[in-house]
Amino acid sequence: MNILSRLRRLTPAITLPLSVAMLVVSLFLVFMHTVTVRQMKEIGLPAALQLPAVEKRMEVLREQNDVAELQAHLRGGTEEEMLHVYVLPDSEELDRLLMTLDVLFSDLENKKMLTAFSPVEIGEATPVSFEGIADPLRAVPVTFEVSVTEKGLSTMLLFFDLSGLMTISDVLTPEEIQHLLNLTEEENPAAITALEHFLSHDLLRYAEEPKPIDSQLLRSFPSGEFEQSFRSILGTSRLQDAVQLLSGLRGTLRTHNLWPLRLLSLKDSAIHVDGPDKIRLKVKLEAYARGK
Repeated sequence: MNILSRLRRLTPAITLPLSVAMLVVSLFLVFMHTVTVRQMKEIGLPAALQLPAVEKRMEVLREQNDVAELQAHLRGGTEEEMLHVYVLPDSEELDRLLMTLDVLFSDLENKKMLTAFSPVEIGEATPVSFEGIADPLRAVPVTFEVSVTEKGLSTMLLFFDLSGLMTISDVLTPEEIQHLLNLTEEENPAAITALEHFLSHDLLRYAEEPKPIDSQLLRSFPSGEFEQSFRSILGTSRLQDAVQLLSGLRGTLRTHNLWPLRLLSLKDSAIHVDGPDKIRLKVKLEAYARGK
C-alpha cells in the first residue's frame, strides 16, 4: 500500500490538526525569511551605500598626504630657514643683491621695456626696527636710475612689491583668503586641508606650473560652483600679475639661486617723462638684513 492510499484512509479528526500544524510551520518559515530580508536592508544596504563615500574620503586624504610630503621634499627646508638664509640674511649679501637687480634689468631689457640704467650704488647699512619684529635689523640703501617704458615701470614696481614673498598666501589679500575659506566651508569643509596646502605652495613653483596645483585643489570640489568662484578670485588678484612676471624669470632665478627674493622696500622715487612711453625713474631702495 503506498503513502497516498494511506493518507486517503486518515479521518478528518487526524487531518485537521495535521494541516494546522503544517500551516503554523509555514508561517514561521515565512516570518524568519522576512526577518532575514529586513536585516539585510538595515545592515547590508546602508553599508554598501556608504562605502563609495568612505572610499572617496580616503582617496582625498591620501592625495592631501602626498601633497604635504611632496612639498616638504621640494622645499628642502622650512620656511623659517629660507627666511633667514634668503629673505632676511644675517649678512649684507651684496653679491646676491646685485645679481638680483641685474636679472631684473636684463629681463626688462630683453623685453624692450628698459633702454638704459645707471650703475647701482650701495650705501652704509643703518639699524632699523619694525613693529612686531623683535630681532634687530639693518637697512642697506640701494640707489639707481633707469629709463623704462610704462609697462617696464609697472613691472619693476611689482618686482619690488613681490620681494620677500614666498607662498601663494603671501600674495593674496586677507579678504581673498577669507573668501576662499568661506567657499570651502560651504561646499566641502573636509577640503580645508587641501586649501591650506594650496595656499602654502611655493610661489615660484606655482608660477612655473599653476595648472597641476590648481587641479590638485579642485579635485576636492565635485561641483563647478567652487571652481567658478575660485577662478574669479584669482583672476582679479595680484597673483595673476605675479605669475606672469615670475614665469618669465623662473629659470634665471633658479640658476643663480636667487629665490626667494631678498626683502626690498621702495623708500623714495622720482619720475620724469622724457617722451611718449619714455620714463626716467630714479629709485632708492632698502635691502634688509638681520643683526645690528
